[in-house]
Amino acid sequence: MRGARRPLLLLTLPLLLAAASPAYAHVEREPIFVAPQADTSIRPATGGDFVNPRSVGDPAKRPAAFRAYTRRAWRGTVTRAERRGVLSRYTRLSTGQQRSARRFVSRLQRTRQRGPGAAELGLTDAKLTSEDTHVVCRPDSMSRLRTSLSQQRLSKSATRDRAAKRRLTALHRSLRRQCKFDEIQPAVNAADNGDTVLVMPGFYTEPTARAAPHNDARCRELLDASGAPSFEYHARCPNDLSLIALIGRNLQDRCIRCNVQIHGTGARPQDVVIEGAEEASDPGVAEDLFEDGKGQVPTAKEVGVRVERGDGTVLRNFTVRNTSEHGVYSIETDGITFSELKLFYSHEYGHLSFVTDHNIVEKTEAAGSSDAGLYPGASPPTRPRLNTIVRDNYSHHNAIGLSGTMGSNIHLIRNRFTQNSTGVTLDSLTRAGHPGFPQNSSVFEDNEIYSNNFDTYSRDAWVRSSVPAPIGAGILFAGGNDNIVRNNRIYDNWKWGTGLIGVPDILSTDNPKLQDANLSTSHRNKYERNVMGIAPDGTEMPNGVDFFWDGLGTANCWGENQGPGPNGRVVLDPSTAPTCEDAPNLIQPSVTKEVNLLSCFFQRGNADAVACDFFKTPPRPGAR
Repeated sequence: MRGARRPLLLLTLPLLLAAASPAYAHVEREPIFVAPQADTSIRPATGGDFVNPRSVGDPAKRPAAFRAYTRRAWRGTVTRAERRGVLSRYTRLSTGQQRSARRFVSRLQRTRQRGPGAAELGLTDAKLTSEDTHVVCRPDSMSRLRTSLSQQRLSKSATRDRAAKRRLTALHRSLRRQCKFDEIQPAVNAADNGDTVLVMPGFYTEPTARAAPHNDARCRELLDASGAPSFEYHARCPNDLSLIALIGRNLQDRCIRCNVQIHGTGARPQDVVIEGAEEASDPGVAEDLFEDGKGQVPTAKEVGVRVERGDGTVLRNFTVRNTSEHGVYSIETDGITFSELKLFYSHEYGHLSFVTDHNIVEKTEAAGSSDAGLYPGASPPTRPRLNTIVRDNYSHHNAIGLSGTMGSNIHLIRNRFTQNSTGVTLDSLTRAGHPGFPQNSSVFEDNEIYSNNFDTYSRDAWVRSSVPAPIGAGILFAGGNDNIVRNNRIYDNWKWGTGLIGVPDILSTDNPKLQDANLSTSHRNKYERNVMGIAPDGTEMPNGVDFFWDGLGTANCWGENQGPGPNGRVVLDPSTAPTCEDAPNLIQPSVTKEVNLLSCFFQRGNADAVACDFFKTPPRPGAR
């Protein structure tokens, strides 16, 4: 509204709000946005695209597969597709296997007197990487695998189940013969560009990394101006804060461990356990490593697996437990996939991605975190391109299922967020250390967000919240623009199904000034075609309020949403919230709401607060 008078609310509240430290935000070094294009200094190139996990097979069998494919291709004219096929199979060979493969191609060309040679295929390109496989195992890896297989079915068909278990057992026998490491970090250190680390079933406490000094004096001078460890700090002292650290680039910004993948080889993520507790206790082979009611314990390191500038990384099929900050963590990385992980009992975040592009978080379970189970924050400003995909995850028993300060351009699809205090929140609360203000342009669709009424504040809470997340909220935007919430099922959240709160600019700055009393956030958010207050089986399980809005921001709209009851109406607060056909669609400020929200910022997690109801479990809503 150009030229319009600012509401009095925006001129008075920011000065008060500035006194309250925003607590949704993660504090890290001043990060650098990655350049979202491929780095062609190595082949295959790294970065610039999403990363698919490689198939896990026996590395010893790859030369025979390469020779068989190449023989078939050389029977006639070698097509362009077949040339690509030869090259892709060649890059999956180890350094020694590639030397033999080049000789084989040369012999084949001479014998058959046709087809391209090794040089013409590009097999002699100095940029081309090999895939050396570094196998990690424990003395009981095979017995743990057998126990795990006895606890599960790999196929509904008994015949196929037995066959799949025989194949997996045979693979592990071969990997056991190739195993050279009994800790994961030395295998990561041995990896070069394009390599794979295979971790066999076992309980990994990483004793060498645990013994690395904490706040190492050798790296103390490498803290940045804010006191946070710099990239150089982590490159020189990788296990100061982390059990396992993958440093993808050197200090000259050249790839040294790009396109590296770390896979657990078991039949399920629970088969490989990376343990961060100070007093590490092996849970054995268990179908479920999360215990409802089990509290957090003292930890040895801040982070389980850290990825610094590790373009092209995949972390897949393992469990990380008991870390004082994050289970898995990436920063300043272009192209990373977190797949099929179990992330339990982190004191801050189960998963955290920071200034990470081409980022996938999928098929992961996160629980027991004091902040968020999943955190894709400070996403690069790539609008309209969605740079982060969060899909098919299950996040429960956290303060927040998923959060992200400046969590922009994220596609959240087919996830389950349940039994958290708040299901999902994206915010614009802290610009310092969180580039990309304001949060914008994320898309929520086909998610199930329900029963987020988990108490993380009372004296009896066994997960203690470190953030002021309201109990009973499904989705909360605390200052966000151009987000779309559509086709989700949101029910049994006793406070709000969704909430939209404006964040005045002055609240997100370190040095607030009166002239910063603007409202750049909470505009053009759209809620449509969501099913509210109805479980998948049709049972009515109402939210406290389906859609809450504090009235700040313009061009927000709510349309074609379905609620329970014979009329299918949803409950809106305010009841006059605009539909997506309304015009003009303007700000509707409420002093009462803002004063209540203000008191919650000041109370910051106080379960005994009088003026704020964020931190008490709301009453169960009645039928409509």
